[in-house]
Amino acid sequence: MEELVARIAEKIGVDSNTATTSVGVILKFLQDECPPGMAERVFEYIPGAAEMVSEAPQGGTSFGSMLGGLLGSSTGGMIAAVTSLTNAGLGMSQIQEAVKEVIAFAEEKAGPELVQEVLGAIPQLKMFAR
Repeated sequence: MEELVARIAEKIGVDSNTATTSVGVILKFLQDECPPGMAERVFEYIPGAAEMVSEAPQGGTSFGSMLGGLLGSSTGGMIAAVTSLTNAGLGMSQIQEAVKEVIAFAEEKAGPELVQEVLGAIPQLKMFAR
């Protein structure tokens, strides 16, 4: 995880604590939004991912929860994740770059086929992914 945190910190210009929070929030979003077991399959290739998820801020707001109920759980989950990342001090372009970097790292470690399966399971993620 240190390698991924360092890559994100350098790429988006934040300190390592902010980068660590960002990675945790993004991985938690994946765990929450993927079909059961899918995120864990990716995490098997990324040592420390499960621990980072357990330490991630439990983001979201009542507004995000309300929107999630109206728009569907994935949309609400995306809103909660973006809110958590914004609260950590990231702007939208930084969030997009952080997500891209997590996806690239996952592709390097778990392979592009599994990552494409994840992206297919979370359509909202694609807008941040590329």
